[in-house]
Amino acid sequence: MDTVNTFVAKRPTTFLDKANIATAVARKPAFLDYIQNARAIAILFIVAIHCYGILKPEFEPIILQRGTLLFMFISGFLFQYLSKRFDKKTYWYKKVQNILVPYVLISLPILFIRFATHHHNPDITEVFPAFFTYSLPTQLVAYYITGMHLVPFWFIPMICFYYLLAPVFIYLDRNRTVYYFLPVFMCLSLVVTRSSELYRFHLAFIHYLSIYLLGMFASRYHKRLLSITDLLWPILIGLTFAFIVLGAIFNQKEIRFIEQFQYCQKILLCWSIIYLLWKFNDKIMQNKFLSKNLTKLSNISFALYFVHYYFLYFIDYLTENGTLNWPPTFFNSTVIFVADLLFCFAAIAVIKAIAGSRSKYIMGY
Repeated sequence: MDTVNTFVAKRPTTFLDKANIATAVARKPAFLDYIQNARAIAILFIVAIHCYGILKPEFEPIILQRGTLLFMFISGFLFQYLSKRFDKKTYWYKKVQNILVPYVLISLPILFIRFATHHHNPDITEVFPAFFTYSLPTQLVAYYITGMHLVPFWFIPMICFYYLLAPVFIYLDRNRTVYYFLPVFMCLSLVVTRSSELYRFHLAFIHYLSIYLLGMFASRYHKRLLSITDLLWPILIGLTFAFIVLGAIFNQKEIRFIEQFQYCQKILLCWSIIYLLWKFNDKIMQNKFLSKNLTKLSNISFALYFVHYYFLYFIDYLTENGTLNWPPTFFNSTVIFVADLLFCFAAIAVIKAIAGSRSKYIMGY
């Protein structure tokens, strides 16, 4: 904008100039604070559920489970929102730079630990029965393509499918016909549920496809959807609250369709979070402490994703060998969550201080 203003100041503005300036401004999407804030909340969901999974307390907040659904919805939203500037080569280059390269590099410590201590993920033989007969380079490739070397890393092979298919998603969005079939894709997600065998990333791709498309749909029609929600918000909040309460009840029982229930719960919760962040956006942004920290969390979301399980791997190892004998309580799990966040902030700060701008190649930030 400063460049545009300087240019205009040098000579009289014509009608053509005004049109060009308006076009240039229109091409740059406005920054959506409430979506960025929602991304901050989504990454906290992901970190938290992994922390509670270490001790496995009797009261494990079911509201935190399947937090990836929130993250995928927001990813689809932001993808569509920024699609006006889409360039295939630039898009893929950025994903390699900010996601794939950090994935390769941030994996090196845990891979070194696994091979040095022979503490391999036993599930790797489910995919590659002859894994232990492979050469070292082949074993490394096996880990990288499955993400089985660290619990959260299953997500990277899966999301890479979405990155590769970005031109297809751009076409579908501009054609818009795909949005008429959203109910079909949602039914598909209810049938092909998120497998506990996370290395089956082709199934995860199918499961999360509807939520990614829902995010794209919500972005394209966000003004209309938010205005409708503003009229019907008691219904949305009421349904969300009901599903949260039911989730707490179901968490104490074995029910057959828990995956389908969590899918529906997260869709309601996701839109409730986005609506409330949108509704109270001005108040949130006026609160310097809250807005600053939400923005920071959003900016470092992928860095948090990449580093947070290193601390949990260490805690899990101490728990397995009996060194750490913490009772599986909600309080102790919360302590681990807070400690993990502090570890992440410290680790990110250290990496940033040492690597500078090159830190984005290590942790995506």
